[in-house]
Amino acid sequence: MSPEKYDTPTESRTPETDPVEKTGEKSPPRSRSRKVKKGPIFGGAEPTPSPLLFVGEDWTDFRQLDRITVKAGVAKDLLPRVAVKELVDNALDAADAAGQAGAVEYGRLDADDDAFGFFVADHGPGIPGTNAELAVHFSIRRPLTTSKMKLMPSRGKLGNGIRVAVGVALLGNGDVRVSTHGCTLTLVPQADDGTTRVAADDPWDGTGTRIEVRFGDPVAAIARADRDLFRWADVATRLLNRGTRYKGLSSPFWYNPGTFFELLQAAGETPLARVIETLGGCTSDRRVAAITAGFRDRTARAVTRPEAAVLLDRCRHDQDPVPPHRRGGVKKMPGVYDGYGKRTVLLDDDGREVPYVIEAWAHKQATPALTVCVNRTPIVTRVHARRDGTEYALFGAGLSHGVRAGRKKFGEYRILVNVLSPHLPLTSTGKEPDLDPVVAGIGGAVAQAIRGARRAAPGAGAGAHTQKEVIRDHIPAEAARLSGGGAYQFSLRQLFYAIRPTLIDAIGQEPEYGRFSKVVGEYEDAVGAIPHMYRDNRGSIYHPHVGPAAGTIPLGSRTVAEYTRPAWRFDKILYCEKEGLFPVLQHARWPEQYDCTLLTAKGFASRAVRDLVTRLKGGAEPVTVYCIHDADGPGTVIYESLKDKLAAPGVEVVNLGLDPAEGRAMGLTVEPVKRKASARGTEPRVAVARYLSDDDQDWLQTHRIELNAMTSPEFIAWLSRKMAPYHTGKVVPPVPVLTAELEKVARAGLAAHFTAETLRRARIADRVEAAVAAHRGHLDGVSAGADAAVRAALAVAPTTHWAGAVKDQADIAVRGILGDLGGGSRRPRKGSGRKI
Repeated sequence: MSPEKYDTPTESRTPETDPVEKTGEKSPPRSRSRKVKKGPIFGGAEPTPSPLLFVGEDWTDFRQLDRITVKAGVAKDLLPRVAVKELVDNALDAADAAGQAGAVEYGRLDADDDAFGFFVADHGPGIPGTNAELAVHFSIRRPLTTSKMKLMPSRGKLGNGIRVAVGVALLGNGDVRVSTHGCTLTLVPQADDGTTRVAADDPWDGTGTRIEVRFGDPVAAIARADRDLFRWADVATRLLNRGTRYKGLSSPFWYNPGTFFELLQAAGETPLARVIETLGGCTSDRRVAAITAGFRDRTARAVTRPEAAVLLDRCRHDQDPVPPHRRGGVKKMPGVYDGYGKRTVLLDDDGREVPYVIEAWAHKQATPALTVCVNRTPIVTRVHARRDGTEYALFGAGLSHGVRAGRKKFGEYRILVNVLSPHLPLTSTGKEPDLDPVVAGIGGAVAQAIRGARRAAPGAGAGAHTQKEVIRDHIPAEAARLSGGGAYQFSLRQLFYAIRPTLIDAIGQEPEYGRFSKVVGEYEDAVGAIPHMYRDNRGSIYHPHVGPAAGTIPLGSRTVAEYTRPAWRFDKILYCEKEGLFPVLQHARWPEQYDCTLLTAKGFASRAVRDLVTRLKGGAEPVTVYCIHDADGPGTVIYESLKDKLAAPGVEVVNLGLDPAEGRAMGLTVEPVKRKASARGTEPRVAVARYLSDDDQDWLQTHRIELNAMTSPEFIAWLSRKMAPYHTGKVVPPVPVLTAELEKVARAGLAAHFTAETLRRARIADRVEAAVAAHRGHLDGVSAGADAAVRAALAVAPTTHWAGAVKDQADIAVRGILGDLGGGSRRPRKGSGRKI
């Protein structure tokens, strides 16, 4: 095994404790003192003595059975098991370093009746150091050092593992035997001072490292009672060599300025450049030189917190975050688990972008059980899966999640979860992870694994209901659950994923989101809109006479619900299946010329399109929809579908093309249509619109013409020619609207003029400068405490932006200055004739 070190740290710096220097300023005048008689105070009570202060050192927790549990993160009954796991994790790391991944042995030792022992061995490089250094390394008083300050998807973080194992030996009046580099040391931990004594030094002819831990009661009794003493170690070794692992370096995106500063501080006197070159994308000499420019010859510890933020920003420059799929994974484990599920997540966590790969496995057994691993090694926190109706309630380590598990009569499941990530929040020094940030991903992966295990079981089959029936039957209950009983909004895609497991059980295959969306739309047509549900933005609407930035609105059910039509700006809507053509029209100011709004849903018109146009139709201003599309089967069907959807609200839809005959006549490029053969070897017929001639319908089975086949000048000219018969002139509102607008603008112009004139006469800028100059001391006093005040305010109200907290401090300064000025204005003395 290798020592848990990053670099040998130098002595930690301690804050200065020098008394505050005396300044030359005079002390405030003291009030005149008066003589007080000595003796009892206030009726005889003696002065209260100062309380005694006790200082406890960290290592002392490892010599107490009721305190080591805090450091180990487990209850007493699991102490020997966690000691085995920690040493096995270290051995796996050592074997990895030697290129012998998984070459680790462990097991129980033969011992006396009153004692218990286990061993862990690897064939790694061994542990360097003298006998005295190894005695320090295997002591409960060893410095809390770790090689894992750099964020990586690897086992362990705190470097507590060896101290836990040594503490277990100490509490059982035992010893630790370390065999490495040709000798076996018998090490006896000392309870009085936390050191470890070398009791024996014997020759050893093995390779790598072998560690034996022996102990008596009360710990031996706990170990003997644990029937799963080696289960966590078994899981870690089983996951080690499966699948693929991340082979890159620690990414700068995995740190925020605070954690990056702590990394540099932990590196001590290591040259800054050496630390930087260990980060992903920062390995070349040229990159290191650019990042450390202005920091030449600096050590890592010499970097201040603000400088660390600058360095981190430089490290991130010109590179992207590591996507979750590069993190690797364990993959399926046939023969061990029947079901497998996976989710990938990229979370923006406190200024860092952290990737997570979440995998789950499930296998049928008599009772439910849950094991959770982080980076291929089990967590020591107790986690549970308990049945709650048709769901498993997963809880522990931040989990509080219901997962669909099917009815109990179909069986229970043994579940294994592994979370791969360079960073997972910890809630204790016992390395208890907080899984709450990825609880949704865990729930999704577990549900998928359970479904796979259920399908793999004998007798699994599809239900008797149709897909449409299953969807419609489950919408009310799932909508209520997703909205938290009507407290929150939820999306159509969330509804899909909520009903998806039931659909898979019913139809025996993966459902299609498009088919699901259509059924939900039909459901809403029949019974009304689903409360609190919105559809994701798909497409956009652009208003003329506003500009591309301000005039473009994403199209979704939420924006449609809040949409207000700009008054008297357009009387036409151009629906185009291709959003990519909009910039051509906007650059030519075509929408402004024809007073025409541009609308797209990136293909077939969505429900949001229908709802938007229906709302426009219901207003006082007229509107007509015009549709352009490719000369292919789907394009013609897009027009026909849009026409059918808007027929009910009475909106007219005009087809401007492009139709096949027109495209051929224009000499545009014709493309072949590729059709996938069916399972029977026949090619399915391309769906085309009914309004086309029989010849064009047949032609579209093998040919197509895109709008993009035109050049930009050709496209503008073609569209203008097609729109000309329908463009009867510019939009001009009725006379009352015109005159009201004229008066409103005139009034605004006069108000602007008089406001500017008043401000000039008031000499606002001069008065501000005079007030600041006269009260500079007060303003500087508030500024001196602004940093601490802003940080305190943000701690109380974390949703606030720092600028809001700064404004509060500025208001304090303003109130102080105005108070000195007498409330913000000075009234001229009566008869003075002076104006302020």
